Amino acid sequence: MRFLLKGFAFRVIYMAAVSLANLVIAKIAGTTEFGLISMLVVNAALIQIITGLGTDSAIVWHGITGKQEEKNKIYSLTIYASLLQLFLFTAAAVIFFRSTGKTILSGADRSGYFYIELGYFAGLILTDKFTSLFYSQQSGVFCNKLLGGTVSALFTIFLIFILTNPVLTPAIPAIILCIFMLVPAIVLILVYQFSYKPRLERPGKSSLGSFASFSFIVLVTNLVQFVAYRADYWFINYYHSKPDVGIYAQASKFMQMLWIMPVILAGFIVPALKNRDNKMSVAQLVTVSRLLFFSHIILGILIAAGSYLVYQFFLPVDFSNGFESLLIMMPGYLLFIFPTVLAAYFSANRMLKINLAGSVICFAIILIADLLLIPRYSFKGAALANLISYSLTSIFFLVMIKYKEDISLKSFFVLNRRDFKNLFSGFRGTGNESEK
Repeated sequence: MRFLLKGFAFRVIYMAAVSLANLVIAKIAGTTEFGLISMLVVNAALIQIITGLGTDSAIVWHGITGKQEEKNKIYSLTIYASLLQLFLFTAAAVIFFRSTGKTILSGADRSGYFYIELGYFAGLILTDKFTSLFYSQQSGVFCNKLLGGTVSALFTIFLIFILTNPVLTPAIPAIILCIFMLVPAIVLILVYQFSYKPRLERPGKSSLGSFASFSFIVLVTNLVQFVAYRADYWFINYYHSKPDVGIYAQASKFMQMLWIMPVILAGFIVPALKNRDNKMSVAQLVTVSRLLFFSHIILGILIAAGSYLVYQFFLPVDFSNGFESLLIMMPGYLLFIFPTVLAAYFSANRMLKINLAGSVICFAIILIADLLLIPRYSFKGAALANLISYSLTSIFFLVMIKYKEDISLKSFFVLNRRDFKNLFSGFRGTGNESEK
């Protein structure tokens, strides 16, 4: 499964460029404007999940397991689903803006934000859909090369623009965010069309039935999961203020760096587990989980030290109030590496109800904790709620994999000499990925 490492490397480049861009956006926006942008991002992701109907995971699973004719049908479903999402969002955005005078995602009362949000949402759904299509073609490495190269080039242009224009209007950070989402989507669409020359076909009833049954469970899981992980933004915004949202959002972004590698590898684990020629074993899955956990303990310490320096010497002073919340959240984020990886395993083996159950557990715990802690403690309360819910959810996933595969829980927490040898012997194997 050599493509795991290759895809991982290019995805890291992409995520690093995005993280740096977000950091600079936070600096030029300030806590209030960054709070507005954070609500835009959170609400866009929620609407994307609702209108997407769980199709992204279904695209990958059905594309990998199907023949080329089936992939053309999946492509057609993807296009129709994207158009439907764009139509539903645009209609809702127009009605909401005309009736309230505010935009649907950020709640801004500026008309310019209306068009920014349309562009951002279009880029979000198209990037997600065409990334899934590339993965369904076993071309995750190629996809991440495109994303990494495009976003790195955009960041370079963005940095030059910021350095040569010290005085910026308030909407500039949101416009930059929109460009970072929309341009990569256009690149993915053009390259996919040119590379694979897909045809629009009318999907058959059997394809629609299989697609819908898979998508529905994924939709419910993703929706519950997202609300569980991002309800804190809404509660902080409701009980406190946009600056508090901005402070908490930046602390969360620092901590989410701990999830970059697990999320990337999880995206490649599904194809690896479905690879007919060189299938990833459960032992390798446990090894990946174990190595990620211990390496990220070290990474967490480095992130804490680095974020402290960024708070002190780069970001506006108000952001530094989030550093304590960052430290509170860290243990929960570290433990949640296990559910991130194991959920990919359960998804690949169509044990979707386990993922749904884990999401419901996380949702219930974090909702109760948020309601109890955020009204009184604001973003510090949200950080404590994250710690509690992520830790308990991680225990659930570990117990489930122990039950399904008869794996000792100890194996996830004890390093041994064979770890690196077993892991990289799997990576040296050849996969079916079309590398470009």
